[in-house]
Amino acid sequence: MKELICIVCPNGCRILVDEENGYQVTGNACPRGEEYGRTELLYPSRVLTGTVRNVIDFGVFVDIGVHQDGLVHISQISKGKFLKHPSEAVSVGDIVKVAVLEVDEKKKRISLSMKQAT
Repeated sequence: MKELICIVCPNGCRILVDEENGYQVTGNACPRGEEYGRTELLYPSRVLTGTVRNVIDFGVFVDIGVHQDGLVHISQISKGKFLKHPSEAVSVGDIVKVAVLEVDEKKKRISLSMKQAT
């Protein structure tokens, strides 16, 4: 299996995704199994664990296990510390805790905060 995405849940399971076979869960049983990919299960202030997928000038895209990645705006990354660039705080592949701020299904946008997750 060519591993394209690896999401690590807090209980240690891994969700491995490949082009041919979709996804499979390895390790411990995954409590997210039926939730995977369902944005209707996201609500404001819900805290999730995700994987940083991309770091850009204005923020960080985080894979939280739904069809689109959520965005943590640069202003929502660090408490009390001014960041010139998000890479000062996180890197691609980092596992981070995020809180859901807003879900806009029409625009397919998920706004997240690392500040509010702690």
